[in-house]
Amino acid sequence: MSLDAESLIRQLEATGDYRVLRRFAPRERYGEAGPGGVRQGLVVDVETTGLDPVADAIIELAAVPFTFSPADGVVIAVEPPATGSRTRVAPSPRGGGADGHHPGDGDGAADR
Repeated sequence: MSLDAESLIRQLEATGDYRVLRRFAPRERYGEAGPGGVRQGLVVDVETTGLDPVADAIIELAAVPFTFSPADGVVIAVEPPATGSRTRVAPSPRGGGADGHHPGDGDGAADR
């Protein structure tokens, strides 16, 4: 980023009305293993059409595995994410998922 851009960002943030976010730059490693070795963790993100488990559907699911040091909680490495999504998300007249299915009604549509 150029010096001019950084200067503009500082000016914007100094007003108190703006907060400028910078693009995330992934790295291969974020830290080193502590004396207790390493552990594996998994961050799971679920996007739904709403909060009602009966009437709403999961439309996107992502899982990001990572390695961390249990001694201090420092993240050491982040692996590529696994993602999946449903492409049909229009609400049905019944108020269920895009295919008219209500999760848990026993018709087996949850696996479609």
